[in-house]
Amino acid sequence: MRSLHIFLMTGLLIWMGSHVAAAQDATEEMPDVRQDKSYALVIGINDYKDSGIEDLATAVADAKAVGRVLEEHYGFEVEILTDGEATKKNIYSSLSSLRNSARMGDSVLIYFAGHGEVDDIGAYWLPFDAAAPGEDGAEAAWVPSSSIRDNLSAFRNRHVLIISDSCFAGGLISTRGPGSKPEVSEEWLKKVMAKPSRWIFTSGSNEPVADKSKVSSENSVFAFFLLDALKSMKDRPFSVQDLASTVQRNVGNNSWQTPRANAIIGSGDQGGQFVFIPTSVANLNVADGAVASGASTAVGGDLPTVRSAKSGRALMLSGIATLAAAGASLGMAGWARQEYLASSKPAERERLRKQNTVFGYGGIGLAVVGGGLIVGGSISGRW
Repeated sequence: MRSLHIFLMTGLLIWMGSHVAAAQDATEEMPDVRQDKSYALVIGINDYKDSGIEDLATAVADAKAVGRVLEEHYGFEVEILTDGEATKKNIYSSLSSLRNSARMGDSVLIYFAGHGEVDDIGAYWLPFDAAAPGEDGAEAAWVPSSSIRDNLSAFRNRHVLIISDSCFAGGLISTRGPGSKPEVSEEWLKKVMAKPSRWIFTSGSNEPVADKSKVSSENSVFAFFLLDALKSMKDRPFSVQDLASTVQRNVGNNSWQTPRANAIIGSGDQGGQFVFIPTSVANLNVADGAVASGASTAVGGDLPTVRSAKSGRALMLSGIATLAAAGASLGMAGWARQEYLASSKPAERERLRKQNTVFGYGGIGLAVVGGGLIVGGSISGRW
């Protein structure tokens, strides 16, 4: 009978241990898609200071519309610089402020709508106070691609995405192709969530792009379909690669432009992807199916401890299993107590007394552990 008791107790403890291990694995392997703050610097320039630079018609409206969608649908903290505010000094100052404010878990998006130029050295953004192309030393007043790349390298946060709607934006920064779009799965999500990203999404290749379009009188063709995608995809998390795929198809069907989306070489990218998380699903996670077919998500950098509903349920199940083992142990203690009272042999009484003590204290200890696992699982499932 004693051997049977020990066998049953050992089996229950092994069962409990397997549930605890499963819960720990679930906590470590099931990251959620929530991230910390999202910042956006949005720049739009219609009216340039230098009369030698042709003014634009839609850049300011594009910038304001993008900023509004990012703030209302995706919870971004947005800073907008338009026309006279968008000087070279102010652009650098805002980039520096973002670099100092953004922490590891944050995401940063930089949107530029305005003129762009390219020469033998590289590509440029033209700020409000830029000198007109062809003037002596004009490039000194422009924002060069090398400076933008250096700024990205200095950011400490997980994700930085540049969206550039300007001429020659495709030549802004040397890039590598993103490769074929993978079939999205939880396994793939886990891998990209552990890697930082530095991406650029441009309105065209190394070519002029249209300020006006037939599809909209208020927005450029690129901005129109970018805004359309951001509004229509706001029911699920999605990556920049998903966003680009949608916008590229629509822009290509309505213009001769060729939008591009790539990781930026030499900027600190490590294979992750920028993720857009709509405020309507901000508290959902991968384990609960928040990422729909075709959506992807990434959180780069060193991940903090994450919890999900699945890991919470696993902890609670482990707690229930542990309580079951506690009940069995206390039951065995009660049986030993009854046998002790009924026995008249001193040696047998001593053995049963020890058995009662071991099972009794063991049952109390398991009950405490089980209760703790259930409380911990409940908390973890809500985080």
